[in-house]
Amino acid sequence: MYLVFPDLMLFAESELEGEQSEPLLERIFGFVEEAAQCQDASVIEMLRDTLHELATPDPDKANARMGRSTRKLFRQVVKEVYG
Repeated sequence: MYLVFPDLMLFAESELEGEQSEPLLERIFGFVEEAAQCQDASVIEMLRDTLHELATPDPDKANARMGRSTRKLFRQVVKEVYG
């Protein structure tokens, strides 16, 4: 998982910055939302680490597509990045 999620977040970031494929972004963020609802602490920690990729330079682009559980984790990450 630690090998896949960082690459997935880099890909999502490039999609958010370039030509956006809405169906693809919906699938990516749907998958991330399912992972964010997991009760496994190692999965949540891994998500927090990889969500840093989306916190810069513009966290609002990613935040708009996130589900509730992902958004909660992302707020924590953005707070860590921006204070």
